[in-house]
Amino acid sequence: MKVTVEPDTKTETATLTFNTFTPVPTINFAPIETLPAEVTYTLTDDQGNTWDSMTGYNVSVDPYPINTPVDFTQIYKNGNTVLATQTIRAGVGATFGGKRFSGIIIDGSATTVITPVELSFEAVVAEFGGVLNQMRG
Repeated sequence: MKVTVEPDTKTETATLTFNTFTPVPTINFAPIETLPAEVTYTLTDDQGNTWDSMTGYNVSVDPYPINTPVDFTQIYKNGNTVLATQTIRAGVGATFGGKRFSGIIIDGSATTVITPVELSFEAVVAEFGGVLNQMRG
């Protein structure tokens, strides 16, 4: 007996949240939740740097000049389809003997919380269990 299972798609949703920002020399842009398997997340800055799941999302203040804001863009994709983007502007300030990210701005407002990202995407679903149970029946 040959059984063919046709995959189906369904709409999935996910909300990604982030740690509260405090003035630090490294920002962790990783979401608290695990990314859905269908979603890839890339972080870029306005200097041409990129972070992804292979590099991790911890960004050091070291390469950025003091008193120059840096724009970071979060990009979430399902295949080639962009699901969401968000730009976060981080200030770089001097400290005794060094520097740190001194604050973040999202949508023109200073904040201590990176805005949660809402995703909606198509996921492939194949229901093998129901087909096998029907065959056994």
